[in-house]
Amino acid sequence: MKKEVNVYLSIIQGIKQGKTLKEISQELSKTKQALNRYTATLKRKGYIEKIGYGTWKFIKDLEVKEVNKTAVIGQNSGGGLVSNNIRGHGFLFRLDLPNNFRNWEKREKILENLKIKYEPYFVGGVKRGQRITAQKTKVALTDKSILINFPESYIAETPTLARKDAVARFLRVVRSLERLMRADFSQFGKYKFKVSRQHYALIKNSLARQYLDDQYNTKKLQIYSSRGLWLLIDNSYNLEELEAVHKNTAVKDSTKVQDFFNGLDLVEGYTPQYVLNKLQEQEQVIEKSMKVLEGYTEQIALHLKVEQEQLKTQKMMQETLKKMDQKLSVK
Repeated sequence: MKKEVNVYLSIIQGIKQGKTLKEISQELSKTKQALNRYTATLKRKGYIEKIGYGTWKFIKDLEVKEVNKTAVIGQNSGGGLVSNNIRGHGFLFRLDLPNNFRNWEKREKILENLKIKYEPYFVGGVKRGQRITAQKTKVALTDKSILINFPESYIAETPTLARKDAVARFLRVVRSLERLMRADFSQFGKYKFKVSRQHYALIKNSLARQYLDDQYNTKKLQIYSSRGLWLLIDNSYNLEELEAVHKNTAVKDSTKVQDFFNGLDLVEGYTPQYVLNKLQEQEQVIEKSMKVLEGYTEQIALHLKVEQEQLKTQKMMQETLKKMDQKLSVK
């Protein structure tokens, strides 16, 4: 992330010195197109202003603390900030308590005896339990379950790997909570839990970048289906994200979208039209193959007919020879 900040600083410094974007790109050994994302972000933040083709005007100095703040992804992130990698975030886990969990209704008294600080947990203005902290993470203790909400994000190559990192973090918090409360929340050695909320964003996505670069697009782009809101374009972390947000299908949705955009990078000219053209080409190949097979079928049928005629002639000859042998035997 430090390299990202250095690029922003270099662009600002170059513009202050009156350099063009082409000159700055040469100094940074980056293409002019590669710097478009950075300049677009700086423009939205009010640090620079475009005054002509490839030339910009300096407005104010870059606040490095702000860039660092918006770029924070999480301590447990894996992978890198590569186009169409996944940022898993917004995770909410629900851990179900074991059946007939003893003394859970007395948990406030237990917290007090163990000198664990807590505060009331409200939902819709109604007290639903207690909120405590375990491993610097807010945990809600309710009558039937424990809710754990993670502020961190997890960068990975796929949604499944991002969720795997989040689950590992969840298990560490649960075990810390068990030690803290001197309890065992497992059922026969296993935890029964559910990911109640999960979001997966394709970072540095080309569609998101195109949408966000338009000065008239000042709001999030939200995409709905019969299932409700499932996809949106957002830039809350300055990462130009296309984000799958449906609580039940986020992993599947994100995987489909990621596969599509990775296809754009892997295959030249990969578009829906490209796919249709390829299907048409395949249909033409199949049609030609069918015609060739039809020709083979006709040849085989003709060959069988000839063989049948030969067998018929051979049978007639055998009968004729048999009759001749009978006549000679009589004489």
